[in-house]
Amino acid sequence: MVHDAELILVAGALLGVGVAASLPAARLRLPALVLFLGLGMLIGSDGLGWIAFDNYRLARLIGTIALV
Repeated sequence: MVHDAELILVAGALLGVGVAASLPAARLRLPALVLFLGLGMLIGSDGLGWIAFDNYRLARLIGTIALV
């Protein structure tokens, strides 16, 4: 089970990486959303496998936090 502190740390790190990815996106003249999607695919079950999307409760919680 993921503890709240770990979830907040991971969410903050992903937010920081996402903001940092927006700078190269501007230089490459790409929408930042493309890099955000790439980051999601990288950490998801098809990439490094850090977040297993078969855990629907965790995926929904991360999605809700991302929307906030």
